[in-house]
Formats: sequence, C-alpha cells, structure tokens
Amino acid sequence: GVSISAAAFDPVRERGHLCLVAASCWAHRGWKAMAGLAVILPHMHDLFSAQVGKADMPDTTASTDRLVEKFEQDSAEAGMARTLSEKRRLAERLHAAGDFEAALDAFHAAAEAAQELDKPGQEAVVVLGMADCLSREKHVDDVLVLGMFAHSADRAQAAGDDSTRFHALAGAATLKRALGRRGESTHAWDGVLSFARGLGNAKLISMACTQLAFVLLDAKEGGVEMVNEDKETVHHIAGAGSASSSEQPAVQLGPGADLRRAIKLLEEAQTATSEVGDDPAQAATACMNLAGAFRRAGNTANKRRAERELASAFGKVRQHGPDQLRLQVARQMVELHEESPWLSEDRGDEHASMLAECRAVVQAADSHVVKKQIAMDIVQQQDPEARFVQERAAWAQKKLAEMARQDSDSEDEAVGLAHPKDEDWRRP
Repeated sequence: GVSISAAAFDPVRERGHLCLVAASCWAHRGWKAMAGLAVILPHMHDLFSAQVGKADMPDTTASTDRLVEKFEQDSAEAGMARTLSEKRRLAERLHAAGDFEAALDAFHAAAEAAQELDKPGQEAVVVLGMADCLSREKHVDDVLVLGMFAHSADRAQAAGDDSTRFHALAGAATLKRALGRRGESTHAWDGVLSFARGLGNAKLISMACTQLAFVLLDAKEGGVEMVNEDKETVHHIAGAGSASSSEQPAVQLGPGADLRRAIKLLEEAQTATSEVGDDPAQAATACMNLAGAFRRAGNTANKRRAERELASAFGKVRQHGPDQLRLQVARQMVELHEESPWLSEDRGDEHASMLAECRAVVQAADSHVVKKQIAMDIVQQQDPEARFVQERAAWAQKKLAEMARQDSDSEDEAVGLAHPKDEDWRRP
C-alpha cells in the first residue's frame, strides 16, 4: 500500500529501504509457516512414540540381550585367543632356551586354549610341542608320548596342516628309534616317507629318506664277513651262520639288503636336496651321508664312490661353508685315504691339492685343540685353587679304584657254607 512517485525515486537512496521491506514480508510469512509446523510436530512425536512403545519395545530388548551376549562371547574368545598366542610364544621361547619343563606347562595351557577355541591347527602344533618336551625326559612314558604324537597328527589332518602332520609322524618314528625298536621305527619311517612323497615336497622327502636310511644302518648285520687280502668285504655269511651251527649258512655277496636300500635312499635324499635350492651346507651333508654308506659297503668300487662324494662335499664348503662341517668332511677324507692309500694314486695335481688342503684343515683343528688343552693346563698350574681341585679329583678316583679292588677281594675270600633261609636251621 506504499506509492512512490517516479520523480522522487532515488535507486541508490531507496535500495536499503526496499530490502528491509522485502525481508520483513518474508519473515512474516515464515513465522506463520513455522507456527503451523510447531502445532503439527508435537502430535507427530506423540504418535511415533506411541508406535514405538506398542510395537518396537520388545524387539529392542531382545536385540539388546543378543548384543550383550554376543559381546560377552566375543570378549571371552578374544581373551582366550590372546592367552593362546601368549602361551605359545612363551613355550617356544622356553623350548629354545632348553627349559623343557617350563615349556611343557606353557604348551599345556596353550593346548587347553586351542581346544576351547576349537582350533585344530593350533592344537596340533602345541600338542606336538608337549610331546617333544616329554620325549626329552630321562624316563620317557612311551605310551603317553606316542599317543600325543598320534593326536597331533590327527588334529593336523583335520586342519589340513600337512607340515605339522609330517613332523608329528616323524616325531613318533624318531622316538621308536631312540627306544631301540628298530623294526617299528623302520615301519614308521616308511609311512612318513610315503606321506612326504604324496605331498611332493622335496625337503620333506630328503629328510624322510635320510632318517630311514639311518635306521637301516643302525644295526650291524650278524654273521661272519669274508674279506680279501686288502681287508675288503667280498662275502657275508648271514643268519645263524656260525661255525658251530648245524644249519647251512647263507652266503651273501656284497652288502646286505638293508645297506643296499640305505644307499638308494641316501641317493634319493641327495637328489631331493638338490631340488630344494642352492644350500651348500645341506648339499655337502647329503654327500657326506652317502659317502658314509659307501664306506660301510666296504669294497673297492664303493670306496672310490665314497671318495668321490667326499671330494664333492668338500668342494661345496671349501670357501663359504661352516667351519665345523668343513672339518668333518676333511677329517673323513683324510681317514679314508689313510685306510686306502691307493685312492690317491695317479689322480693328478688337483686331487693332490684338495687332499693336502683337507690334511691342513685337520692338522689346524687338532693343533688348536692341543693348544687349548695346554693353555688350560697352564692356567690350572698357575691357579692354586684349580690345581687343588684337580689333585682332589685324581685322589678320589684313586681311592675309588682301591675300594673297588678291596671289595672284589673280600667277596672272593668270604665264600663259605650256604645256610638255609629259615631262622631255626641250627636246631637238630
């Protein structure tokens, strides 16, 4: 309702006034709209609250209970998983430190946690650790330990853990060998080798072949060996073949069946080791094991093969191999040539240089041992307390020997009439 003449209108001067008028109009309209909303919103809120109270409240309570229950369950599982991880790490550290009794307790706690969480793979690993700890005790409960190895293998199979299953089976076979059960150990290692071949794992095949060969080489075959003028075995009279036996002895040419199989297994282990990778120490060890079997066979051809394997092993560790392994290979090479000097005949300068280096390695090691022993003797001579301890030990050994000799003499002199055990033997 405001009229403005065109002559009196100044755009610059009236611009602010028009803006204020427009703003006032819009504010008035907006207030009316908000007033309407303010009337409607409380009714909508009451309606929504009523609907929630009627329909949604029971579901919300049940959902809350389920959420709390799941939270508690997840918290318990998380705590148990943390316990499993901590106990397993502790057990592995204690096992590495040689504290097998404490490691056994930690492995046991980890096994309980793994069973609670239903984790067969973790259970297989920690039970395997328990079995290993128990197998290192002075008196081994073989039934218990072998059962634990079997349980570990079963749980590993359930979890699809082929590596743990292999080591569990190998642990049982190793324990049987340590207990002197050669036949059972051979059968067990046959099963381990079949499992490794099924996996196609060259590293596991090499290990199984080597250990089975060692079991076959453990027991010396009975009977009589027939040798030639060079003390080389050419025939073997096996079985009950003794001079006093009435049965016809079985004459066997060359090495026995177990030795022949051991050689084949060690050759397979050497091939598998070469497939694993370029590890000079492992390759040299495989060559040295095979050389030992060839030396065990004991004829000219096998001694040459043994010398060839030892030369190959020394070449692998000649520059970059472990010192102890290099010394072992060199010592076996020197011993072989001392037993059979003809092996170095017409072999050339390269072979002579290799043999001279082997002898130098052995002489250096022996010299170091002698020097160390001399240094210890000098220290003991200079230290009165150490010299006193050494003299007391020598005196104690001497007295024990004298007492043992006197006891044996008194037993010989105390031979008399044998009396009945009853107390009334003197009565008529």
